[in-house]
Amino acid sequence: MANRLDGRWQLYGLPGTDYASWFQSAGNVATTVLSGDSTTFTVTYLDGRKIVYGGAGLSFDGTILSGAISSVTLVDGSAATVAEMTSTTDNPFLIDQGAAINDGQTFFDLLLSGDNLVVGAGTGSSGNVETLVGGAGFDTFQPANQFTELNDLSGNSGLDLSGVTGPATVSLLNQTFTLAGVN
Repeated sequence: MANRLDGRWQLYGLPGTDYASWFQSAGNVATTVLSGDSTTFTVTYLDGRKIVYGGAGLSFDGTILSGAISSVTLVDGSAATVAEMTSTTDNPFLIDQGAAINDGQTFFDLLLSGDNLVVGAGTGSSGNVETLVGGAGFDTFQPANQFTELNDLSGNSGLDLSGVTGPATVSLLNQTFTLAGVN
């Protein structure tokens, strides 16, 4: 098998949520818990945030999470899910070649390195815009309302999403992505 990094990145956080900040270094880990059936591995950080990795045959050697990782869920200190990476028929996600999960931004970049479907939370407003961040692949962005901005590797796209019915293909300096219709 090989890693498939084209997953569905569903956002639930408030505008301004820095999803990359959930992915921290090993020095910030408070606890780790592997479920008895090896299907979940939970990392709790010193600031109370958690990342729950789902899959099969999971094991952790202190550096590398091995097994078949099929989901990644970010949870805040109040136990609310703020984002999750999962699979759809068109957007498969699986890491089965081991993952250095405590590599911070590097691991976050790996998650978004495929052709992801990035789905907005719909929490943006005219005064507080939600930002959808893509990776290095050919991402599809599905904004949840017109108060959503898109960022790719070249920065903010500046697109007006208020009339989007999608899908449309957009190119920005160094990345091409598809803009799906607003939910």
